[in-house]
Amino acid sequence: RAITLSRDVRMLAATSSETNTSVFSRKEGYLIREIPESSAYGVAFSPDSQTLAIGADDKISLWNVSSRLINRVLEGQEGGIFSLAFSPDGNLLASGGEGTIHLWKLPEGHLLDTAQDNDLHFVDAIKELTFSPEGRHLVSTSVEGGKVWMIEDESQLVLKRILNPRADTADFSPDGKMLAVSGVGMDIEIYDTANFTLMKIIPFRSSPDSNRGTSTLRFIDGGDALVVGELGIDDYTAGLQVIDVQSSETVLALDGSGTEVYAIETAFDGQFAIGLTSGVSDYIIYWRLEE
Repeated sequence: RAITLSRDVRMLAATSSETNTSVFSRKEGYLIREIPESSAYGVAFSPDSQTLAIGADDKISLWNVSSRLINRVLEGQEGGIFSLAFSPDGNLLASGGEGTIHLWKLPEGHLLDTAQDNDLHFVDAIKELTFSPEGRHLVSTSVEGGKVWMIEDESQLVLKRILNPRADTADFSPDGKMLAVSGVGMDIEIYDTANFTLMKIIPFRSSPDSNRGTSTLRFIDGGDALVVGELGIDDYTAGLQVIDVQSSETVLALDGSGTEVYAIETAFDGQFAIGLTSGVSDYIIYWRLEE
């Protein structure tokens, strides 16, 4: 399951393994429409908020949000689509499957390149794909770790850096100068994107042997803080934490009702966070972030 927030922050889309993909009003929380795409995992809004990409089985459907009609279907990635990401200019779409990343040209829908990671298998599918703000780099994460890919000539994926093998979530700061990486059983690592060298470690585990860690994270406040989805492991109550990047201090802790928060979307102005939780039931929880 996954969630995605439109850039104009008006809509929130959530996928389900059993039911249709739902599009909600972000502000009021009511259901705007259901899109008949079930068994979907990857989902992403285009930068102009007009197109919703949904990955189900081995195809990607590009839906017009207003008309609820399919503009285009992208096929050719076998084994399922688990993550999707539009480039900042909307001209590229990256899709993550069973150890492969496909790079698509939009709006034509041409397949430009395929990057193969031989270490990844079905159970270790690519969890997240994240473009850098200028669109020159793409980060892929999974339970096998993270990788930084350079996009050459806007058409080719070239491996540039292998990240921590425990990394399964990552995000670029809005100015593109930092990359935050974390996962289960690891602290939060901050990389300088000039050459992707490690510049800072934010302690997050209770001890070196602890499995406490992050399921997902996002930058807010122009890159000065991180919203972190915390795993409910080792007697810790799961929820969200807001961490100041410079001081490494937790400035706000938000309850997740004892469930694991495994997906986060934040407003681009940092005023709120929306989390998808996992527990006895799945919930979408809305937090307003106060100073």
